[in-house]
Amino acid sequence: RPVSRDRVRVAIHVRRGELFVVDSHRMLPNSYYVNAALRISGALETLCIPYQIELHTEVSVQDFVVGPDHHGINNRIDSPVAVNSSMNRLEDFDRIPNLTKRINASAIDCLTDLATADIVLMSKSSFSYLGGILNNGKAVILYHPFRHAPLSSWVRVDGDGRFDEGVFSDRIRRMLERSERLEISETV
Repeated sequence: RPVSRDRVRVAIHVRRGELFVVDSHRMLPNSYYVNAALRISGALETLCIPYQIELHTEVSVQDFVVGPDHHGINNRIDSPVAVNSSMNRLEDFDRIPNLTKRINASAIDCLTDLATADIVLMSKSSFSYLGGILNNGKAVILYHPFRHAPLSSWVRVDGDGRFDEGVFSDRIRRMLERSERLEISETV
């Protein structure tokens, strides 16, 4: 997929899947992503930088029940759990400006989008982490602490989606200067 040269691409990875059933403590709430995305968009608008935000997640296409002996669950639950698409509450994300939803894309397409985005908002997920690593220092990576330590250049995000917007804006400026893309407003 060609990388856009006329606007900054922001990729948000929302990890769900089996987290509705097991290890739910690893699941960040939708409000975390929405708040962080609104801060990202606000900073980009202040810098007069055009942007597109992509939401990457998976949503069940039909209701199903997961039992203790289900593949990958390995008896980590005591009784069956019903899963349905409404659990994702995708409508929560509709407040985010310039949003494109990339729902149920293939893993390789999602990873490619994370690895080529200009800004990545990670989940507490090894998949997100890999996207950040593959980005090879070319993007601004927003990281919420979990079992994998961040790279020194990554911007930490707290539990309610707040991060140091000064550091974020500085990283955006440096990223754009390196890539010789887009003009940053002279008034900033």
